[in-house]
Amino acid sequence: MSARLEEHLRHIREHVVPARRATRERPPPEYVADVEGRLQPPLLLRGLEQWNAGRFYAQHETLEWFWRALDEPVRDVIKGIIMAGVGAYHALRHNRRGALAKWTGALGYLEPFAGARPYGLDVDVLRADLEGLYRHLGGEPQPDWAQFGAHVRALRLAFERRPAAPRVTDLLRSVDRAWEEGPHALWPALESLPPLPPAHPLWAHVVALGAHKADVAYRLLGRPALNVPAPETWAHLLRGLEVAHEHFREGVGFLEETALDKAVHDAGHTVTLWEAVQTCVEADVASAGMLRATALSRDAEDTAPSPVSPQGR
Repeated sequence: MSARLEEHLRHIREHVVPARRATRERPPPEYVADVEGRLQPPLLLRGLEQWNAGRFYAQHETLEWFWRALDEPVRDVIKGIIMAGVGAYHALRHNRRGALAKWTGALGYLEPFAGARPYGLDVDVLRADLEGLYRHLGGEPQPDWAQFGAHVRALRLAFERRPAAPRVTDLLRSVDRAWEEGPHALWPALESLPPLPPAHPLWAHVVALGAHKADVAYRLLGRPALNVPAPETWAHLLRGLEVAHEHFREGVGFLEETALDKAVHDAGHTVTLWEAVQTCVEADVASAGMLRATALSRDAEDTAPSPVSPQGR
């Protein structure tokens, strides 16, 4: 490890983490006992599931919403989990500096809860795994990235599953599968398309998908109104849809279990809130299927033999 990198990591360890951590001392025993007995809210449980599935970028998005909603010492554990996953994300992309920096921060944030199990999570197992990876990556001038990547992909968070809102968690999981985690999810299908012009029929369809999610998030899930500028390019259009989906998904993640059966008005019908959210999930699934059919049709056209003209006979 270079002297410059060592200095950078020392600065994180000695200055950055102490300045940003919610607590410098181990919290009182009664507080530790309280957080050890807590159930896992939907965003926390989904983030842990994504972490253990190796979706290290997605877990960051999910857990950050939960982390921001906390205003107490245990938020440091969530921050440590997030940074541990982001470090793994960097390591899998052969970014040694980024991985070591994030793992340094993660170890610092987790330290006050050593020996504890907040929300049923075993902090000591995570710390031991990170310390081993840190020593391995920091101790070699040029790591064997293939071998090291296998160790990173084997990482798992040890926790006891205790869902605080099982139905909300299931609904959030359905949202994720339809959007990007399922075998036929919408977002990968959209990303695989070439840039399309505004006159293309799919352009209006994507606009409608984003508008519906933003509307549900605002009217039914209590999120602020979105002000997304009119897209000028296909890339802008997809980004607008992504923003609307994130807004919608955040609202789902913060739902109370009892709210799912509340009667709401959506698209001229009286339905339950669960059904209104499920309509968005089904729209993603149906849209992904339509995109797959469009792609198959396009591939068939590309591979079809050219017709022989009468002059060529």
